[in-house]
Amino acid sequence: MAFWGFLFPALMLPMVLTFSPYFFVVWTMCFSTDCVLEQLVAFSRSKVEAFCDKLDTSSTTEESAHNQMRDANFWSDMTGQHLVLDKDLENLWRRDHGGMLLLTDVAAKVCWVLVLTVFAVGAQSQDIITLCVGMASGSVAMVLKFLYPIAQVTSLCQSQRANTRCIPRLTVEFVNRGDFAFEAQAAQSRFLQYVLGTPAGIEVPLLGLITERGLVMYAKGAATLAPAALTFLLHRFNHGCVN
Repeated sequence: MAFWGFLFPALMLPMVLTFSPYFFVVWTMCFSTDCVLEQLVAFSRSKVEAFCDKLDTSSTTEESAHNQMRDANFWSDMTGQHLVLDKDLENLWRRDHGGMLLLTDVAAKVCWVLVLTVFAVGAQSQDIITLCVGMASGSVAMVLKFLYPIAQVTSLCQSQRANTRCIPRLTVEFVNRGDFAFEAQAAQSRFLQYVLGTPAGIEVPLLGLITERGLVMYAKGAATLAPAALTFLLHRFNHGCVN
């Protein structure tokens, strides 16, 4: 259809209207997939938040919780629980589970962006070009917006930024505590070293580890390259637009 639009640009609008129902069906399927993925993200976040709650003493005033952390066995148990958390996230987002679902959803949205870009390049009407470019930009924004909660889960697991509630920062608060016995200090130090050396998070096949920094880099790259590429293609294939 896109190639047909290049050959007969005057028929671009009728073709868009003709195939719109099919695009609507595809978009509806993507919406259903998004709902399932949102539940997976919420479940993943709840597991990480539950782990953070065990390290966050600011949310409780119970003396038993503070005494428990003074025991070296507590930090040994947390190491085992962190291993379980890491394994659970891997199982949730591996290729044959949520990972493939996420890849399919992202691929569908990217294909939609490419189709709209081809429509914009092949169109001869300024209104159609504006519509296609706007919809393509919106689709890219939706992809980044959807991936951002996933990146937040990864940040909860491995972020070291100040004023953030995450596993490494909560663990650092107990370094060399004066009310800890030597064995507890040593166990806490080993746990901190393990957490920093083996960060958990949501990693998807092909996409890799999804982080906030990575999404920012992708957004900057898209914002920089996409306008230049689209301008080149429009000048290359459109010799004049009819309003």
